[in-house]
Amino acid sequence: EGIEDIEQLGESSCESSTTNNLMAQASSQVDAGRLMEARALYELAFRAAKIDSDRIQCVEGLSNISAKLNTSGRSVEAEAVSTRVVALYDDTSFLNTPTSHLARSLTQLGRCAQANKSLKVCQRAFQRAVSMYCRAYGHDHVFVATSLGHLANVLYKKGDFEDADRKSTRLN
Repeated sequence: EGIEDIEQLGESSCESSTTNNLMAQASSQVDAGRLMEARALYELAFRAAKIDSDRIQCVEGLSNISAKLNTSGRSVEAEAVSTRVVALYDDTSFLNTPTSHLARSLTQLGRCAQANKSLKVCQRAFQRAVSMYCRAYGHDHVFVATSLGHLANVLYKKGDFEDADRKSTRLN
């Protein structure tokens, strides 16, 4: 019985070490500006991770890559990475994932989609972000207001002036 416990501990430690090594390599790729290489390493680390905290760290790494891609003008790639991040949060049942992580990822997706003029994707992302932020922080929070402002802007660009006005009125 004691030997089996030690073997399981060794396997767990090895898996954790592999995940940590992959995440460290991904981080160094980000630092070197090789974002797509870093994305692949974070994806591998996510698959290798056995505990939620490591998996969340991998998803957050992907989210950071999306933000860097978007700010460097690579919005199409950024939207693809953001879509993956949201899908990972949606498809994975993390036990203790704060709702704010998903809301932040949805906001990032909305920004990327807006840069690509994908207004339907953008609108859905901001609507979900508003809902998630409300759930996490209540209705009177700066993140809710910011997301409502983003949503109102998209609605205005789509020509839905009445709904845009209703959303922006909630900000006052």
